[in-house]
Amino acid sequence: MKYDEIEDYILLNINTGVYKSGQKIESENNLSSKFNVSRMTVRRAIENLIHSNYLYREQGKGTFVKNHEDKLSIFLNEIIGFSERAKRQNLHASTKILKYNLITPNKSIQDILLLSENENVYYVERLRYINDEALVLEITYIPEKYVDKNELEVFFNSKYEYAKKKNLNILKLEKEFMGILPSREIKEALKIRDMTPVFKQKVIAHLDTGDIFEYTEAYYNQEKYKFVEIVRK
Repeated sequence: MKYDEIEDYILLNINTGVYKSGQKIESENNLSSKFNVSRMTVRRAIENLIHSNYLYREQGKGTFVKNHEDKLSIFLNEIIGFSERAKRQNLHASTKILKYNLITPNKSIQDILLLSENENVYYVERLRYINDEALVLEITYIPEKYVDKNELEVFFNSKYEYAKKKNLNILKLEKEFMGILPSREIKEALKIRDMTPVFKQKVIAHLDTGDIFEYTEAYYNQEKYKFVEIVRK
């Protein structure tokens, strides 16, 4: 399909530095002539790259390359929380608690957390900020037995600092990533534009006892983050 060729051409120009961050790409007319296709085909290719977060459009000015150079980095192979990561990067982190309830989990959450039918969990919804800008919406399920009500301030600010303080040794984090189109609630919380995808991260924290400390679903504003993995031989 011709629009695939146009996408590949634009991406090649981005990856080789022909199109630089913030630079305006060729017009739809130029691309239409170059590939001998209709403007509708060109527009489809450009829209796909906008939705994939490579390009953005300014009304009346044209289409430009997104700047990925100033994104915050998340290293996939680290056991580190939001607050600690921000501190390491000399950024100011803060948290707003949206919801905090003791609930009876459904069967799916019970199975993930390895709980029996009579065990309850705390449902915690947090909005995470960097320099007063909301960047991550987190929804966490944590067994009631792990939550000390006298330490809620520590718990709300950093689950992993709280775990360390309570001598709960997190052995590993099981992570799953996917790109999704956000719900209205997520768009409003993170103040993102319509049809802009977000990174959804699922995290299961395993303790050295074999128990599960938490299950979290986090939604990242992908315009602000990039995910990096370092593999050593």
